Amino acid sequence: MLESFPADGEVVQKSPDQITLRFSEIVEPDSFSLALYDWKGKKISTAAPQMVKGDATQITVPLRSLDQGSYTVEWSMVSEDGHPVKSSYIFSVGQKSPEVAQPAEQQPQMAWPAILVGLRFLTEIVLLIGCGLVWNDWLSRAYRVPELRKFVSYVWALLLLLLLGQLFVYAMSIDTVTLDILLESPFVRMVLIQLLLLILMAIPNMVKGWYLGIWLLLGGSLAFGGHAWGIEPVGLALAVRLLHLLSIAFWLGALFNLILCFRKSEGSRQPALLTLRRYFLNVLLISSIAAIISGLLMSQMQANWAAIISSSSLWALLLRCKVILVLFMLLLAWMQTRRWRKGELLSRDMLRLELIIGAIVLLAGVWMSQINYSL
Repeated sequence: MLESFPADGEVVQKSPDQITLRFSEIVEPDSFSLALYDWKGKKISTAAPQMVKGDATQITVPLRSLDQGSYTVEWSMVSEDGHPVKSSYIFSVGQKSPEVAQPAEQQPQMAWPAILVGLRFLTEIVLLIGCGLVWNDWLSRAYRVPELRKFVSYVWALLLLLLLGQLFVYAMSIDTVTLDILLESPFVRMVLIQLLLLILMAIPNMVKGWYLGIWLLLGGSLAFGGHAWGIEPVGLALAVRLLHLLSIAFWLGALFNLILCFRKSEGSRQPALLTLRRYFLNVLLISSIAAIISGLLMSQMQANWAAIISSSSLWALLLRCKVILVLFMLLLAWMQTRRWRKGELLSRDMLRLELIIGAIVLLAGVWMSQINYSL
């Protein structure tokens, strides 16, 4: 929310005719709710939210005459990129009340936001690992994992369930569900495009490039969710986010590919992995550097580093955790590289640890896309 009338902490001399809120994005009345409470915590009846003609970023709620005292406004909405947002503030009429009680009748708490975050995290990690795994398998033609085709079939089915689950949870997060409302959401459009790509992937007997291209589009489609639409210039923000996601896909895909190679190359056959040493080292090096640089650019575009360093917000704390975890992944990768260059075998446990840390980094990124970032 950019501003409100009455404003947070404001004392107005007479009862306002309405509450007006202005946001940084288009607001859908059916996905917006507002409750008003007096200083005793009692709920005050209000009219239904209305759009401001000519400005889809503003919404108003007509009021009846209010007595002197302080009032708490609680509002919630589903943003354009699909995550629920909730906040509150206090204004006063005539004079501030000595004490302001907590609302006696809270708005129903939605369990859907946490579920939606969980589903988006699982979808993102499955999409990125699937994309990176398929491309790494194709690029490293000298070494094939026999069970990869069957594994990709499982990934396809899992993605289908996750995407349908996201649509269901999103629909449950808004008050009124209509086709027009759903199609106006960039988040829903992104999920529908991903479903369409899954259907196209299911077409049998196509050339290899068909499936590789669809996987690349699936991994890149994630760039069109999150905060990218609220950053200027939008085109540059989307391009940097696209590079970041595909770099992570190749990074995690290469790690997962190595783990699958270990499953095939047991015991004395493990030295055969040395034939792929140059390829995987190059992929891991280039993808990790690209992911770090693009991540730094994304953070700078969203909030300057001075604000990030000084901020105690959850978004800034998650970003710091991401930086620490990525540095730890690089340390593990450096240790593995030293072992490999000496002709020693890679540590399977360290590979798994790198993959787990990468998943945690992705979870932090999804979480960050669901909350306000430092300005």
